[in-house]
Amino acid sequence: MAKQPMLKFVTVGRDMPEKRAAEARRQDFHEIYAEYADAKAKEQAGQCSQCGVPY
Repeated sequence: MAKQPMLKFVTVGRDMPEKRAAEARRQDFHEIYAEYADAKAKEQAGQCSQCGVPY
């Protein structure tokens, strides 16, 4: 049996990285959201590969 069960998107909630402060963004024009930790990004990406919505 697979180590990671399918339909994980049903039990793993959507989680966004923290939004950077407006003052910091005004100084550097980088992304609004801070970067995900690698493990968190993989967990959230797993939702996309399993939900079945083609877009």
